[in-house]
Amino acid sequence: MAEKDRLLRELDRCREQLALSSDTEQEREHEREILRLSLVEKASRHSHSEEVKSLTEQLAQAHRLAEMYREQCVTLEDELGKIREEGDVGREIFKVSS
Repeated sequence: MAEKDRLLRELDRCREQLALSSDTEQEREHEREILRLSLVEKASRHSHSEEVKSLTEQLAQAHRLAEMYREQCVTLEDELGKIREEGDVGREIFKVSS
């Protein structure tokens, strides 16, 4: 009977160790999963950050080009106005001389 009690106690102790070991392994696995997910999130965040930076630079470039285009339009409109004035003056001179 004493042998049976000793073996049952040893069996209980082994089961407790197994349960603790299993819990510890599950915790380690959980920690590894959290670490893996955080690394994936960090990589994703870095990727998004780079994309935002690129888009910001593209937007700034688009604004610069639009401003250059506006300046060219104003310059060309001024030149066109001068050419029209010269044409009008030429016509007036022609009318006066005819």
